[in-house]
Amino acid sequence: QDRRLRSSSSCMINEELDPRLPYHQRPKPDHVDQVSIDETKPERSVGIGSNLNAEIRTQLVDLLKENVHLFAWSMEDMKGIDPRITSHELNVDPTYKPIKQKRRKLGTDKAQAV
Repeated sequence: QDRRLRSSSSCMINEELDPRLPYHQRPKPDHVDQVSIDETKPERSVGIGSNLNAEIRTQLVDLLKENVHLFAWSMEDMKGIDPRITSHELNVDPTYKPIKQKRRKLGTDKAQAV
């Protein structure tokens, strides 16, 4: 059984569990157009492939505009999400005792910023 691991920034990824290609090898769309889907807030835009035919593109943009209220544009928009739908938990064994790391002194610029 091939259980190759690849590094992704600071963590190791088991390719069996995550069969996707590395980011730099994934196919890229030819061209993506940014389309504003909220007339009251034009900065709310989505990327749509420019190679879609006109009818499908129009239907997609209309669908996105009708459902713009479903998108989470900021953390404030996600207040009512039921944790049974999505949640984030650290995979930590509760039987292990936490280890306190020694304090590291910051440089003067960083210390002033903190």
